[in-house]
Amino acid sequence: MTSDFSWNKHVDNVVNKANGTLGFLRRYLQMSHPSLNTTAYTSLVRPVLEYASTVWDPYTNSCIDKMEMVQRRAARYVLHRYHNTSSVGKMLDTLQWTSLEERKKQQRLAMLYKIHGQVAVNISDYLKPAPRISRHSHELAFQVPSTSVDYI
Repeated sequence: MTSDFSWNKHVDNVVNKANGTLGFLRRYLQMSHPSLNTTAYTSLVRPVLEYASTVWDPYTNSCIDKMEMVQRRAARYVLHRYHNTSSVGKMLDTLQWTSLEERKKQQRLAMLYKIHGQVAVNISDYLKPAPRISRHSHELAFQVPSTSVDYI
């Protein structure tokens, strides 16, 4: 984290490391079966992108795009489709990979669940109960914190 509380440098380091690992896989597993390439990606590259992401989860579009580009390159690698007319979106659907943004959302929800007794965090210090209960909320709902600036 930098002095202005930006995660851009960290995201750049993570993306560079993940791209380096993906490049290693492309060099040494060139003509392998897509299932082996998928296993290699999910066990060596994706953990680099997702490690402790509930703490530093990027929220700016530029950081999110940088991270999603790694997964898009990995889809091309897994299916051996490098031609510029190949649709990466269709490749991701074929592989049944959810976006990294969706996976991080699931991880944030899992962490919120774990905070209720499995993680040593005093939840009342950080989350406030929702001000009122309506048809669309329940007694366990929290108020979503908002801010108008990127840093404190």
